[in-house]
Amino acid sequence: ILIMLMGASLYAFVIGGVASLLSNLQAAKNSYREHIESVETYLRARRVPLHLSTRVHDYYEYLWDRHKGLNEEYLLRDLPDSLRLDIMLHLARDVLEQVPLFRHCSPTLRNALLAALKPSTYAPGNYLVREGEAGRSIVFITRGEVEIIAGEKQTAHGAMGPGDYFGYLSLALQERRSGSVRACDYCEALVLDQDSYEALSAEYPEFLQVLKTVAAERRERASELLLEGVVL
Repeated sequence: ILIMLMGASLYAFVIGGVASLLSNLQAAKNSYREHIESVETYLRARRVPLHLSTRVHDYYEYLWDRHKGLNEEYLLRDLPDSLRLDIMLHLARDVLEQVPLFRHCSPTLRNALLAALKPSTYAPGNYLVREGEAGRSIVFITRGEVEIIAGEKQTAHGAMGPGDYFGYLSLALQERRSGSVRACDYCEALVLDQDSYEALSAEYPEFLQVLKTVAAERRERASELLLEGVVL
C-alpha cells in the first residue's frame, strides 16, 4: 500500500509538472497570438495591401519559431552586468566563431563589443541599409544571406552571409552609402551604432586596429566593391 501511494504521488507530481509547463507555454503563445491579431486588425483597418500583411504575419511567425517571441535586448536587462555577460557569451558562442572580428579581440574588448551590439532580424526583401543613407552603423551578419544592390537598375554586386560585415567604410569616412543591402531570406544581424562605435574607439585603442586587420583579410572583396563604386 505504501509503495502504491508513493507511486501514485510521484505520478501525480510528474503529470502536474508537465501540465503546468504546457499551460505556461500555451499562455505565452496565446499572448503572442493576441498581439499578432491586434497588429493584423490594425493593418486591415488601415487597408494595408494583403501582400504586406502576409509579410508581417510571416515575420511574427519566424520570431516565434526562432525566439518564442521574446525580445533578447530587453529580456536580461535587470540582471547584473557580470551575470548578463556570462549568459550572452553562452548564447553568442556560435556568433563568436562565425564573425572574424571577435577572433582578433582581446577578452576585454570582446566583452565590451558583445555588450554594445544590438540584435536585429530582417524578413526576406527587407533592406538592412539603403543607398543614400548616412553611414551610422556597422552590421555583422550572423544568420541568412543578403545581396548587395546599387543604382536605379538595382544592379547586383554579390552576396554576403554569416561572418560577413559591412558599414565600416561609410562610418569611418562619414560618407553616404552608395549601395543597398537587402535580405534574401530571414536574416539575423548584430548592429553596432555610431555612438557605441565612437565609445569603443575612444576607450579601446586596439578596436580600430582590429577592424583594420579584419578588413585586410577581406581586402580583395572590399576592393572589388570600391572599384564598382559601392561603399557600404
